[in-house]
Parts: sequence; C-alpha cells; structure tokens
Amino acid sequence: MKPLAKIFQNPAALPTISSVVMELLAMSRDPSVPLANIVKAVSLDQALAAKVLRTANSAYFGRSGTISRLEDAISTIGIHNFRTTIITTGLLKALPDAPG
Repeated sequence: MKPLAKIFQNPAALPTISSVVMELLAMSRDPSVPLANIVKAVSLDQALAAKVLRTANSAYFGRSGTISRLEDAISTIGIHNFRTTIITTGLLKALPDAPG
C-alpha cells in the first residue's frame, strides 16, 4: 500500500491546527482588525501567548526592560514575526512528539 493511502485510511490521526491559530492567521492578514481583538484571541491560548512574549523579550529585538503585555509584545515584534510565531507554534503543537 502506498504511504499516502495509509495516511488517508485513518484521517483522525492527521494533525490538526487549533481554531485559535487559524483565527489569528486570518486576523493578522486583515489590516482593519484592531490590535485589541488580536490580543484577546492570543490570550485564549496560553502557550501561544507565552511564545509571543518570549519572542518579544528575546535579544533579537534589543529592547531594554521586560515586555509583559501582549499588546506591547505584538507591537514590538511586528505583524510578520507575529504571523511566523503563530504558524510555528501552531504546527509544533499539531505534530506528535517524535523520539529523539
């Protein structure tokens, strides 16, 4: 049996991306969405909120002091980096853990 046929025999085993991540991706593509709506959606997923804050506080962005508010974190990293953070975090949560 071909590998793809095996995968589609059990569609429940396919990884799924959370609805919060999908909603945030759509929101991040629409420039008319207020930042407050994006912050509210991010706060629904604690792991994603922590990742956004961790990204904003990284040395890459060179901010002095600690950023503790999601509004400030998203403003600091920018929409492109925010979208990348959403995608990578969402995909990593969707994929099963692999040994090694």
